[in-house]
Amino acid sequence: GIRDIGVTGVQTCALPISIAGAVVNVVANLVLIPRLHLLGPAVATLCAEGVVLVTLVFASRRIARVEASRTVFAAAASAALMAGALLFVRSAAFPVQVVAGAVAYAVGLVVFRAVRRTDIAMIRDEFLA
Repeated sequence: GIRDIGVTGVQTCALPISIAGAVVNVVANLVLIPRLHLLGPAVATLCAEGVVLVTLVFASRRIARVEASRTVFAAAASAALMAGALLFVRSAAFPVQVVAGAVAYAVGLVVFRAVRRTDIAMIRDEFLA
């Protein structure tokens, strides 16, 4: 995360990225806690970490010419999809929330091509064998 930017010798990027994440977190908490109650801080943290992730990806590309993995973006997009699903079923029973979140994340991994058909076949064969 943030510490890896320091390794490249461009430590000046770490502080602004951390500050941006903190500002997003505070503002999102102020907006979301009155509306979502206990779920508000979780959503606010997810938003802040998303901002930090995206900023780090762009900073690492600019500084170290590192290409962000498609899998990282697929996982982040799948996590966002899961968060949306959990917001949708937030008043349901906990087991329903767990299943909805897992299904949404799995669908996201397939849709965003982080999981290939061969991976799915391997998992299926392991469980059915």
